[in-house]
Amino acid sequence: MGNEKTIFMNKILFLAATLFFAACNTKNESTNEMVGQTDHDVEQVLNDEEQPTDTLPNYQPPTITYLKDRPAPRKVQVLPPQPSTANPQPLAHFTTYTTDNGLALDAISSSCLDKSGNLWFGTNGGGVSKYNGHTFETFTTAQGLANNVVWSITEDKSGNLWFGTNGGGVSKYNGHTFETFTTAQGLANNVVWSITE
Repeated sequence: MGNEKTIFMNKILFLAATLFFAACNTKNESTNEMVGQTDHDVEQVLNDEEQPTDTLPNYQPPTITYLKDRPAPRKVQVLPPQPSTANPQPLAHFTTYTTDNGLALDAISSSCLDKSGNLWFGTNGGGVSKYNGHTFETFTTAQGLANNVVWSITEDKSGNLWFGTNGGGVSKYNGHTFETFTTAQGLANNVVWSITE
């Protein structure tokens, strides 16, 4: 399936290049005449069985037979699928959590799922919020976090959480206390965008 898609995309690119060169070579014609000529050229390309095979390997002429009268654009359903008689429950459901539910700030810049199943959300100025599935608990500079803007979060194999901040360096949280590392301890920069173990 992937190979067929690649071949199809190559055909489309070839057709686009053909159209471009046909349009460039058409001089001293009005815009309408040029558009008509381009459509004619495309139909000729689509129906021509003697296409050169050296431009695209294994080239086969496309089977598309329409260009002038294209169908209307397809509509894409972006709403969650509706329940059916076979499955009365909704197939997709979204719940939104905001500061009204206890989140530190509505601007989220990072997130992480820890080994215990807690979700951690780094915010753009409100510190970090831990969600245990029921309630939020927020940690800020008042609790020892290096900076309240948290760009990245990761958990190491020992279960420590690491928070990359915007100017405060990196904070390591062992479940009880924060320890901060900055350029004073050898960190290259106190703005940390990403962390990996």
